[in-house]
Amino acid sequence: MIRKDRLPDTWPADWDTTPQGTLTIAVGGSRRLVLCDDPRLAQWTGLDLFDYDERQLLDIGVADNAQLELVRIQRLDPAEPRFSNLRLRVGRDATVRLHTITLGGHHTRNNIEVRLTGEGATFYAGGLYLVDRAQEVDNYIFVEHAVPHCQSNELYKGIVDDSARARFNGHVLVQDGAVKTEAFQTNRNILLTDKAHVDTRPFLEIYNDDVKCSHGSTIGQLDEQAMFYLQTRGISQRTAMTMLSYAFCDEVIRAIGIGELREVVADMVKKRLHGEDTSCADCAIACSKPCNGPDAHFDIDVTKL
Repeated sequence: MIRKDRLPDTWPADWDTTPQGTLTIAVGGSRRLVLCDDPRLAQWTGLDLFDYDERQLLDIGVADNAQLELVRIQRLDPAEPRFSNLRLRVGRDATVRLHTITLGGHHTRNNIEVRLTGEGATFYAGGLYLVDRAQEVDNYIFVEHAVPHCQSNELYKGIVDDSARARFNGHVLVQDGAVKTEAFQTNRNILLTDKAHVDTRPFLEIYNDDVKCSHGSTIGQLDEQAMFYLQTRGISQRTAMTMLSYAFCDEVIRAIGIGELREVVADMVKKRLHGEDTSCADCAIACSKPCNGPDAHFDIDVTKL
């Protein structure tokens, strides 16, 4: 059982451990789930949206040899805070891929608790957050390796503009006896202004030696030389910033295994970076043409960067 005193001291004090929504992926089963409060996403992609109130705690059990891909898309809501609580239990030889895309909002906080309880379990968490103005986003993720031969990989990336603030608190616990564990944790951030702020705390807690584990974080700015190069090729400064920012985000977007959804998310991120989703949030998905001109539509071959 996960003890609260093992969680980092920055873990939210009001964490609710009472399940208010439950879901089980049966032995050998496979499920793709999309959590989004915009019903047009279902129309656009043809996917079924999981009916769930993110203000509650969602408890998901993934049985032995089962597979789950869960995508959460959190869109702009300038008036109300958004707090989401997710708990995952992953069985033997089961695989869970979790993607959290946060496209702004007044104050968004994601609490994630993961237990790898069966040997051979694999967990991937990809996170992308784009915030500006005075917006805030917090990502708290706790992963427990309770048994041997499990793998976890966390990759969170964020772009913070204006006076916005982002926080990442990642905690990986490798229990005594959980040998042959592989756990990797990375948080990368780009600050676009001097007032933007990021607090990042990747953390490993390991109780045996036979493991492969690493963690790290970076905070920086867009590459000035790359910006200059693009502008010398006739690309405007605004578009150059959008292209470099999207290239930074692309690693997280490409990890989404649902093809039709991946393309929609890519388009939403491009528009958000271009400023279109901020000025015209109602058409971030449904519009076939960008409101702010053609610059929001572009293709990038990331292998050339």
